[in-house]
Amino acid sequence: MKRYNYAIPLVAVIILLVFTLTRDRGENVPEHYDSRLMMDTFVEIRIWGAGEVDGGAGLDSAFAAIAAIDDLLGDGIITPAEAIVLEAAETDSIMARSQAAWRHTGGLFDPTIGAVSRLWEFYAGAAPPDPDSLEGALGCVGLEDYMAGRPCPDGRGYVLDIGGVAKGYALELAAAAILRLGFRAALLNAGGDIKIVGDRPRGGKWRIAVRHPRAREDFLGCLNVGPVSIATSGDYERSFTHGGTTYHHILDPRNGMPSRGSVSVTVIGRDAGLCDALATGLFVMGGTEAVALVEALPGIEAVFVFGEDLDVVTTSGIADSFERLE
Repeated sequence: MKRYNYAIPLVAVIILLVFTLTRDRGENVPEHYDSRLMMDTFVEIRIWGAGEVDGGAGLDSAFAAIAAIDDLLGDGIITPAEAIVLEAAETDSIMARSQAAWRHTGGLFDPTIGAVSRLWEFYAGAAPPDPDSLEGALGCVGLEDYMAGRPCPDGRGYVLDIGGVAKGYALELAAAAILRLGFRAALLNAGGDIKIVGDRPRGGKWRIAVRHPRAREDFLGCLNVGPVSIATSGDYERSFTHGGTTYHHILDPRNGMPSRGSVSVTVIGRDAGLCDALATGLFVMGGTEAVALVEALPGIEAVFVFGEDLDVVTTSGIADSFERLE
């Protein structure tokens, strides 16, 4: 069952502003654009150049690739009863990215957290799950046990939550479809997950805005980049307040509670699915440990926001490419 977030119209405005920052005015290159509601968010795709088909057909092919993942996985929660989904080649690719992020983050990104994440609902008036239910669900969190075939203690089996990785992976498939059709450049945005294909038509770097975590209509800064993938995890994306405490949707697999390690983490790399998963795990890790980890990962950079003072930390490889807008 898909669980749509009806705060989407405001998010759509923010996404459109991101595209405005990257748009090429005055360049005589064919440009084609469309947006559709998919994967629990607005997906926007802009392509440039002439391909083997017209621009509308190129957009349709890209959206079809995303729709195939959306139809296969729904909200990304896979219960034991839905295990047939695990036999799909697409699921294998998503799980490979999930396992890589799990290894890199020492288990702080864990796709077996589904038993816990489905206990949480994020809407006005929601409440945290019952502590006993949470404790029981935590017994079924552990990718190492899952991969080794060890049974889940509750006897009901592991529940996978691969929704975040699936969105990035779907962008990879859409980008591949665009390239196959011969278009020279593309910018894909799925609720803030970005995939850039090719060089900016007007020349120079692509300018991608990083949202301010405490001001929904403002930007913290801009990344000036080439063809990359960008994913952000933030404590502002889905949340509710109960008893004076705000609870957000990025859960720590060690205790099943919202992580307080970061305010937001933006990851820049080659693969959109891996960036998506790493952003979640690095958010949970937080602090100097997360920064040091990214510095040690080849091909990965990040922009971190920590603490009530919103301290911004960039890794060394992206520091000169990040422009503060405050």
